[in-house]
Amino acid sequence: MYVCNCNGVRMRDMAAAVGSVAQSGAPDVDAVYEACGVTPKCGRCKVDIARMLDDALSTSCAIAAE
Repeated sequence: MYVCNCNGVRMRDMAAAVGSVAQSGAPDVDAVYEACGVTPKCGRCKVDIARMLDDALSTSCAIAAE
């Protein structure tokens, strides 16, 4: 399944980039694009990427709190 149709970025690649960015010091959607080696075109996937990033950050915060 594609997350970003314009750039042809698949879910597994985007998830890996989100995980990498979530662990970095500056997690944001643009950093995820950069980690994938693409730039946003139409921007429709930004909402999905932001949601994935929020999920990754909340999971890492919950683990850190334990």
